[in-house]
Amino acid sequence: LYINDLPLSLTNSTADIFADDSTLSGYNYNVPDLLDSLSDDLVNVNTRCSKNRTAIHISKSKFMLILTKTNIHHLAQSCPYIQFQDTNIAVTSSEKLQGETVDNTLSWDIQVENVLKKCNLGLLSHIKQFLFIDTCSRTLFYNAYILPHLDYCCVIWGNCSRSLEEKIVKFQKRA
Repeated sequence: LYINDLPLSLTNSTADIFADDSTLSGYNYNVPDLLDSLSDDLVNVNTRCSKNRTAIHISKSKFMLILTKTNIHHLAQSCPYIQFQDTNIAVTSSEKLQGETVDNTLSWDIQVENVLKKCNLGLLSHIKQFLFIDTCSRTLFYNAYILPHLDYCCVIWGNCSRSLEEKIVKFQKRA
């Protein structure tokens, strides 16, 4: 109830909302204009929050520019930021959104590494030691505890590079 009307307060950007987790996003080739429009909408959101007696957690807020690798190197010297209530919002190169790690080049390297870490093959090899656990039970274990990590939002990060795709396939074959 408190955030459903959040997109109505925005003039320059869009909002993705999920429970108490909201993401503002904007698009512009001109970085200073983009920063200005996001700053304006952040003020609008803060005004809306004040009216609804809620608050923005500045310490939890992050700012990320999604660019090509070439443009990131060019922008590294100027290090853009958004200031809100006399505080610079922390700049990040990767952030977790709804369980998926998005980096500022959309390369999915970090996401795939995180998924493979979550899928603990060591546990699968430990249960293999027990003779009373047959192949069918180990397959059920794989389908219940490992495969969901590989399947979760794979439609989004599934367009990763060929080398990352090969890592995933190699991991699945090993499993």
